[in-house]
Amino acid sequence: RAKYVVSGLPWANLAEEDQMRIMDVIVKGLAPDGVFTTFAYVHARWLPSPDVPATPGSAHRILEKVNGVWTWEGKPINPAEKEP
Repeated sequence: RAKYVVSGLPWANLAEEDQMRIMDVIVKGLAPDGVFTTFAYVHARWLPSPDVPATPGSAHRILEKVNGVWTWEGKPINPAEKEP
């Protein structure tokens, strides 16, 4: 059994059933005096939950890879351009 588990999973972006399934495995794998801790990257806090539909122009914007090309809200991203 594990004495320590450190997680950097994006919990807020996981569906509730996935969160519960993962936590169940973690708890079962911890020693009786084991410690579970988690951390999050601040830059990721604006990412929407997978259960929330995207709203164009809101904080729930979509970054995805379509046919090998990264897109932002459906518009291709040109890697040669500077960030806005």
